Amino acid sequence: MLLAGQINGTSGYEEAAGQGLIAGINAARIAADNDPITLDRTQGYIGVMIDDIVTKGVDEPYRLLTSRAEHRLLLRHDNADLRLMPLGRQLGLIADGHWDTFLAKRQAIEMEIARLRTIRVPDANNESRHLSIAELLARPEVTYASTADVDPDRRPLPAEVTEQVEIQLRYGGYIGRQQTHLDRIAASDAQRIPEDTDFRSIGALSNEGRDKLSRVRPRSIGQASRIPGVTPADVSVLMVVLAARSREMGRDDADDDGE
Repeated sequence: MLLAGQINGTSGYEEAAGQGLIAGINAARIAADNDPITLDRTQGYIGVMIDDIVTKGVDEPYRLLTSRAEHRLLLRHDNADLRLMPLGRQLGLIADGHWDTFLAKRQAIEMEIARLRTIRVPDANNESRHLSIAELLARPEVTYASTADVDPDRRPLPAEVTEQVEIQLRYGGYIGRQQTHLDRIAASDAQRIPEDTDFRSIGALSNEGRDKLSRVRPRSIGQASRIPGVTPADVSVLMVVLAARSREMGRDDADDDGE
């Protein structure tokens, strides 16, 4: 049930280790009668790899390259703890002391960003205009340290906190646009496809779409949309069929309640 490494068509130590990590975690969770975990494409490169293997198949040895991730701006090394520490805590891998340290760091980042958005200073390029320090940090030539002179009430913060503050404010516009895109993807991934769905019985699907969906058996609309050969029209048909099925089940439940 749980496989990892070359048997899945990958090549390289890192790919095998990534799959082995998830397979090991889920083997332990299933043995303890817990639901398995799933890393999605927005949480880490391991999630990108697993989603690629499942939805796209492997015609040649799979190597996990950063170019395979469409959300590279969010999958940075500097924010790995912000992305994955909560999951580690959920799995019981993070001790109380480390968790408390992480929570303090995350809170300090959020509070400093909020504070910098309230402090307005003259714009050096246009003295008749005032900008918040947060807005100034969006300029490539401005650093967190260089704004200390106009922020006398600033309290000392750890370097790892100020680094995140600077990154999040400097690239906030790009990150925000990518997050909006991710929210749309998350909505489609939240639309679950029942495990007993008979794709071959859905006549409106294209022949290739019917074949690919039957072979891959995606767990969500979002995953179905990422399968090569499944067209946007196929995804639309699938959504209509699932909506009709949901309404039918709703009517059946209502009838049962009426009885």
